[in-house]
Amino acid sequence: MDETRIATNIKNFRLSKGLSFDKLAKLTGLTKGYVSKIEHSEKAPPFSTLLKIAKALRIDMNLLIADDAESPEDMRLCIVRKDERKTVANPGNPLRVLLRGTCL
Repeated sequence: MDETRIATNIKNFRLSKGLSFDKLAKLTGLTKGYVSKIEHSEKAPPFSTLLKIAKALRIDMNLLIADDAESPEDMRLCIVRKDERKTVANPGNPLRVLLRGTCL
């Protein structure tokens, strides 16, 4: 995973939603300066920060870390059956991620 791609994805989704640094900062509880630093960084922010940003942008966190993230206009609905999901170990907070599914 290219960590600079994460910053690019955050910026692209923020702009596609019409959000300023200030608005995203308010939605995440982060400072405006920190949001700006994240978008201009070559290192990925902590996992917990990515979760806050994804929630504020109303997108799946996987889109922030994907090398080929699609813009919201290009996203398709994907159906994932329960038995096709994979649990990712995260102490105290198990997550579900898409392994495969049917996209419409």
